[in-house]
Parts: sequence; structure tokens; C-alpha cells
Amino acid sequence: MGPSRSAGVAALLLCLVIGGEAARILMLVPIGGKSQKNIFYGLASGLVERGHDVVFFNGFKPSTPVKGVREVVPDELARIFSDENLPNMFKMNERGMQAGLKQFLTFFSDGPRAALESKELDQLLKEKFDLVVFGGFSYPLYFVAHVLKTPFIILVPVSYFPIFMSPMGNPTLPAIIPTPFVMSTDKMTFMTRVKNVMSHFFLDIVFRRGFSFYSDRLIAEKFGPGVMPPVLDIERNASLLMLSSNPAMDYPKALLPNTIEVGGMHCAEPKPLPKELTSFLGDSEFIFFSLGSVVRPQDMSPEQKASILAALGKLPFKVLLKWDTTDRAGLPANILPSKWLPQQDIIGSSKCRLFVTHGGFGSLVESVCHGTPLLVLPVTGDQQGNAITAERLGMGETLTWDRLNADTLKASIESAMSSERLAAARYRQRLMREQPVPPRHLAVHWAEHVIRHGGAPHLQSVGAELNFFQYYSLDVLAFLLAVLLLALKLLVAMVKCCCRCVCGRKASQEPLKEKSKGKRAKSD
Repeated sequence: MGPSRSAGVAALLLCLVIGGEAARILMLVPIGGKSQKNIFYGLASGLVERGHDVVFFNGFKPSTPVKGVREVVPDELARIFSDENLPNMFKMNERGMQAGLKQFLTFFSDGPRAALESKELDQLLKEKFDLVVFGGFSYPLYFVAHVLKTPFIILVPVSYFPIFMSPMGNPTLPAIIPTPFVMSTDKMTFMTRVKNVMSHFFLDIVFRRGFSFYSDRLIAEKFGPGVMPPVLDIERNASLLMLSSNPAMDYPKALLPNTIEVGGMHCAEPKPLPKELTSFLGDSEFIFFSLGSVVRPQDMSPEQKASILAALGKLPFKVLLKWDTTDRAGLPANILPSKWLPQQDIIGSSKCRLFVTHGGFGSLVESVCHGTPLLVLPVTGDQQGNAITAERLGMGETLTWDRLNADTLKASIESAMSSERLAAARYRQRLMREQPVPPRHLAVHWAEHVIRHGGAPHLQSVGAELNFFQYYSLDVLAFLLAVLLLALKLLVAMVKCCCRCVCGRKASQEPLKEKSKGKRAKSD
């Protein structure tokens, strides 16, 4: 049975199993990258296809509205996350962790405050919804589910992040699963495991506990102290956690039934390319070069831009280039620049030989969905970790910016276009397509399950209520160790006591023996 037929059967079964009543769903994503919207669009589109009404609160004005989705974008939130306010990722990476942390604090402080103070959010609190879907890091808005008295789901638009796993009762195992910032595969050395453990604690302290503490303060400013429960208490009541990971490309994980993997649910069948592109490409094979929505070409140094254009111009392939201009003057004849290009339609084309990318997680997932090899030029954040994933899957190679010049880029492109890379990409694509239920249908099914039952308490684990020491039985191990030490101490004390008794008895018997010997000597 082919992939398309399997998907059709799965969709038919889904329709038969799930009731057809329309529901109102509120999606709240006050923080995140522009391209991450596509993942939420994947769920929203699936819900709309089932006849539900979806309201999507986020920080980016829609360039192309999604049919059936009502987007709510406060002006101040849109200003904070606008392209004009994006940092120069190249300079931020050069300045190191301090600059990255400063930018993180800006987005994670100004964005939530703008969302909380918006009149649009106040209006949504007056409406009725059957389900709330929060994006990852939406701590400042978790109170909405409490106010609306509505079940909620957390959808994480990235892969493995331990801070979302443990609140649902899932185990976090730093010995076998690296965070994106450790820059390693799951086969870690001892020192890498040390770094991974430290990364787990850092994420928990700074991202989860630090940001939740700040969120509680913001909520208290809006409603007054003690009016709303702490966000971490609300978080533990989540009905489901949806991860944008997928077994076809991610490390195997131990997951409870309340946690499902829906990576690839935003992937779509490629549509025919626009006439402007087909007239340029003809029947030729081509390369797609795009650094996403956060890494901007205008932020590159003149030397970097010149090296990229020189390398692409030497290739015997045509190149679709997402760039900061559409002017072809001065560019090699085989390059077509554009400020926007339909990424999935392009990499889904049978003529696309290679995708040169910055390594965003969404781009990695889409490349797996469409079976396209990768050359990753990571800049910052989790992109280096995603580059390592592409290499581990065998479908990609990495070139760092400090090594980038016209010659190294050309050589890396030629290497990444090998038949081995293409075969690995197609293999991962088959794994993605051979799942029993397509990710989007799976996500919609569970969303409707939560709506239909008013939550999913039957899926919640008591592990979510335990602290770190209780969950991993460290308190029990400490108790047993204490008992063992006490038993050993008692045993040692008993042995010493016995030794003293024996030695004391021997000592007391010595004078008697001497006296007895003396008497026998006299008698003799």
C-alpha cells in the first residue's frame, strides 16, 4: 500500500472514529521564531479541515492568511518581533553567550509583557473556548486556561527540551539524550555527559524556573498578588504535550501516553512552482539556498556575501537564492535571487538536488519529509545541534562560517550532493511516510480527544507531582544507604564487642592459669 493511500485510509478511519461537533480552539504563541508559526499552522489547518474554529494569537502579522484561521496579532507584540528589531545573528554569535543571553532576556521579557498588556488578550478572555493550545515557553499566558476553565495542550515547536518533559511526568535521561546545546550525538563521552547534565540543570533553572518566576510577577502585576495560581502548578495540569520530534529522525525516547510526537505535521505535498521560477529553471536540476527568516543576508559581512555568490556562480546547476534583493545585476547567470520563496514546494521538487540552510529545526524536518540532502551553515542557537543531527542521519554535511570561503563552500556543496547523501535522505523520507498515522492526523485526533472528554486526566502520571529526588527514588536510595551504613556500623560494633569479650575472657583466664601452674609446681 503506497504512502498516499495509507494516508487516505488513516484519514478515513480518523473521521469515522471522531465525532463531528465543531469546537472553538484558542492557540496562544506569544514567543517564538517567525518560521515556527508553520508548525502551529499545521495543527490549525488540520483542525479547520475537521470543521473547528481556530483563533491564533501570536506576534507576527500573517503574510498569507491561512483559510479558516482567525489571527490575532497585537501591534506592540508585532513590533517587538518585527524584522527591524531582529538582532544580527552573526555579531551576536561572535559576542558569545553573554550577548545571546541578553537577547533572550529581551524577547522573553518585552514579548510577554506586551502580550499581557494587549487589549486583544483581554477580549479573548471574555470569549468561550473548548481547548487552549499553548506554544512552548508560553508561561506568562498559562493563566488563560485557568481563567477560561478550559483543558489545554502544550505544543513544543522544537525537538527534545527536558524542561517540557518532566512536568508531564516523563523521565529526562541526560546519559542517552543530549540537549541541542551540547553539540553531540547520543553516543557521549564521560565529559560530554557531564556537560549534558549541566545543560539539563541550566535549562531547568534559567528557562523553566527563572522564566516562570518572572511570569508569576507579570501576572501578579495584571491581576494582583495571589489571584492566579503559580504557572508551574498550572503547567502540571496540561492534558497533553505535543513534541515536534519524530522517530524517523530523532533519538528514541521514553514517553508517557500524555506525550506524543507530531514532528512533520506541518509538512505538505509540494505544489507546482510559480511560473517565475519554472521559466528560470526549465527542466534543470537546481540547488536551493536559504538561511531562513532569522538569519538575514544583509547581516553578513561583504566578504561572506562575495564568497557565497562566487561559490554558487561556479556550480553547474541553477540556484534559487533567498536573498535581500531581487536585482540580478552583477550576479552570476545561474542564480535567481528572491526575498521570499516557497520553501516546501521547492525542496519537495524532484529536481531539487540540495538545500543549503542555516539549520533551523523546521528546515531540518521539512528536508526529512521531502527527502532532500542538506548542507548546513549553522549560525547560533540550536542550529549546530541540528547540523549534527543532519550528519548523524547521513543526509547532510556542515560548514562553519569561520571556514567559509568560495572554495570551501563549493567543495562542501559538491560533497553534500553525493549519491550517499541522497540515498540517506530518501531513506529517512520513507521512514517518515511509513508511520501508521500521519503526524497531522495524530495531532488532530488527540486534540479532539481532549475536547470530547473535557481533558485527559486518565493520561496524567503521578510522576508530575513528584520532585526530582522522589521521581528517581534518590530519597529511597539515600534511606537504604543509610540503613546499610547503620547495619554495617552495628555489625562492626558487634564484632568489636565480641572481640573485646573474647579478649577480656582470655585476659581474665591468664592469671588463673598462672596461679594453677604455681600450685602444681609447689606440689611437685
